[in-house]
Amino acid sequence: MKNHRIKLGDKVKCLITGYVGIVVARVEFLNGCIQYSVASKVNPKDNKLPMEGEPSIDEISLKVLKRKVILSKEYEDEEKDKPKVKLKIKKEVKSTGGPTRFMGSMRGY
Repeated sequence: MKNHRIKLGDKVKCLITGYVGIVVARVEFLNGCIQYSVASKVNPKDNKLPMEGEPSIDEISLKVLKRKVILSKEYEDEEKDKPKVKLKIKKEVKSTGGPTRFMGSMRGY
């Protein structure tokens, strides 16, 4: 899977129109152009969307405002692909504090 600059579930803003919303779909054309469908919130005053439908906006016109606003499949796959780090705990052998067998010969007894 290609690593994209903008992922599904990110909050974005169109630099041209100022439209803000969450990326809900990505379309990649044969010529390499990538567009995103951006869904916005309903205006609480009149309970309407700022625009009919979800506009498709070119990738170059979008700026990411916040990552992972909605946890999408892309982010789930990213978490699965991360290598799991296992910590190796080295056990230290500690002295019990008891007498040693060679103590007498070491002190000259």
